[in-house]
Amino acid sequence: MLRAARQASRLVDDLLTLSKLNAGALDVWRTSVSVAECARAACLAVGGPIDLAVDSSLRASVDPDHLERIVVNFLTNALRYGRDPVTLTANVVDGSVELRILDCGDGVPEDRESLLFRPFARATRRRDGTGLGLSIVRGLARANGGDAFYERADGRTCFGVRLPAHAEDVAS
Repeated sequence: MLRAARQASRLVDDLLTLSKLNAGALDVWRTSVSVAECARAACLAVGGPIDLAVDSSLRASVDPDHLERIVVNFLTNALRYGRDPVTLTANVVDGSVELRILDCGDGVPEDRESLLFRPFARATRRRDGTGLGLSIVRGLARANGGDAFYERADGRTCFGVRLPAHAEDVAS
């Protein structure tokens, strides 16, 4: 019963977040956030073997709760649908912090790629999950001045997000 209650609570939270995103009513409290600290917290939250490659000085200008939710979602999906090793990297690319979550799974079938990041769409035909996670990730990223993406490169699946870098990191 406790597990079912947690799932119901997450579903309600996801639906409320999606509703706020669609209404343009989401509160965004952007601040300078340590990407490494957020990544470590997300890794602890999901558990599981994750290789973390994030410079401890890297900072993004983002709502810290939104960043953690984005990373937790991507890591949960990589652990659920991908294959080891799962790696989280972050770097400054063209003035943005780019976080990439990579795994060695089969990736998203080509005929499902266009559905990614849409509400209630799933990357696979499996019935687990609500199909809300990636749409919320993209909405949170965009609400913070960034965007989410998917790509398949060098035999690895990559879900990622680009967010505004803290001004000092862009200059360096």
